[in-house]
Amino acid sequence: MGRIWFYRHSVLFGDAMDPAIKLDGTKIGNSIPGSFFQVQATPGTHEVSTSTEATYKTTVTVSTNADSYVKCHILPGILVGRVVPAVVNEAEAVQEMQGLRYAR
Repeated sequence: MGRIWFYRHSVLFGDAMDPAIKLDGTKIGNSIPGSFFQVQATPGTHEVSTSTEATYKTTVTVSTNADSYVKCHILPGILVGRVVPAVVNEAEAVQEMQGLRYAR
């Protein structure tokens, strides 16, 4: 197994939203402003998706005994903001996760 870490910064725009994060179509948590969480996943490629007024997807590759990181960021939308997942490297993620709270 490997771990996927999900995180999202708090910003003024879009902080009221906490849409579900899905891994391969199954809800595994919510994108909560100012927080992070992690899940265990089997090695291989997995699809991560979020939906508000639009659905956004990315793929993350999980390796045995390794960490992968997915950052959720906010884009403006027509009615509500859009939460977009993106894979980031470990150095960037560890730095950006400083000061966030564990959401589980």
